[in-house]
Amino acid sequence: MLLLLRILVFLAGTASACFSDKNHTCLNIYNKCPFPVYPAFTGTTVPADGGFRLEPWTSKVVQVPNGWQGKIWSRMQCDERMFCATGDCGTGKSECEGKDGKPPYTMAEFKMNPGGSNGQDRYTISLANGYNVHMIIIPIDGTFRFTKGNYDCSIGGGCVDDLISNCPNELQVLSEGRLVACNSPCHVFKSDLHCCRGKYNTSSACPVSAYGAVFKMMCPASYSYPFDMSAQAFTCRGKEKPSAAYTVQFC
Repeated sequence: MLLLLRILVFLAGTASACFSDKNHTCLNIYNKCPFPVYPAFTGTTVPADGGFRLEPWTSKVVQVPNGWQGKIWSRMQCDERMFCATGDCGTGKSECEGKDGKPPYTMAEFKMNPGGSNGQDRYTISLANGYNVHMIIIPIDGTFRFTKGNYDCSIGGGCVDDLISNCPNELQVLSEGRLVACNSPCHVFKSDLHCCRGKYNTSSACPVSAYGAVFKMMCPASYSYPFDMSAQAFTCRGKEKPSAAYTVQFC
């Protein structure tokens, strides 16, 4: 199943050549959704002026410098004024210019080669800010080399079922009467307990809640709640380059 998914993603999501070099890491941003998405970026540098519109079944190659750390998410249900139902960054245009989005939104997080030469890239799909679209991260074949570990250069993230349609009532986000996203418990309740802060800032004091359990059940390979010790630590290493290249796929 994993091999088949790799083949399908490779054929559909790597139409634009994407290779890292000694100075840059390549990210292939691929929209597999049947509707436009608006990817956005924040990080140590801000590629593509922080965002753009991406049509259905198309991809765009983005280069980030070696050692880049940052996150990628998508604004969804955006109107002609670039007001978006989820993930809105407030600029009123396709480019977020380094501004963060308003939760809820699913996000891809990267730490490229944080240890310097020959260090491993680290990547994950996080639901810490909620969920508004299915996302996965795929190391691009031919750009990485395996080391050790069950999650070495594996596909990161993904859900076994639609989290939005299974979202608990208290966390549901509606736009024009339609269910469009699932909020994080912290964002909704804003309590130390749900946010795992203050005296609850340890894994023993802040065990998974019933809400976090739903997130984990729907998206087992994603970071689903604070102190999610079961979240897979995805790592990968570049093949003859400091970092591998990656496809970040929506839907």
